[in-house]
Amino acid sequence: MPYKYLEHTADTGIIANGRSLAEVFESAAEGLAALLCEPDTVKETTSREITVSAPELEALMVDWLAEINYQFEVDRFAYRRFKVNRITETELRATGQGEPIDPKRHRFGEQVKAVTYHQLEVKRGADGWSARVILDI
Repeated sequence: MPYKYLEHTADTGIIANGRSLAEVFESAAEGLAALLCEPDTVKETTSREITVSAPELEALMVDWLAEINYQFEVDRFAYRRFKVNRITETELRATGQGEPIDPKRHRFGEQVKAVTYHQLEVKRGADGWSARVILDI
């Protein structure tokens, strides 16, 4: 599994890994999506383009996950999978696969109030990239 959850007082976190910067952003997004809605209940019937920009890499991760959370809460859209098509340290363009929320079929998980900068980390290591993000639930 390219992501795991981190226990944190009154919050939860995601630790994501990937061979590339694109993969670590995909893994973090899939971790968030799975936290919001049980992945086995989400079909990949609809594609959505997502574009995010920020002044630096860590802020890009926060804004990326915040956009996914926003679309879940406000647009009522559940994601299952992501493909980052282009990424720099300040911009990301991706395609997300999922479907509009159906309360009769989807099983909901945590409600995420915010993606935080607390203990935020996006870094390159010998085996690829990793990220740690704390979520306010």
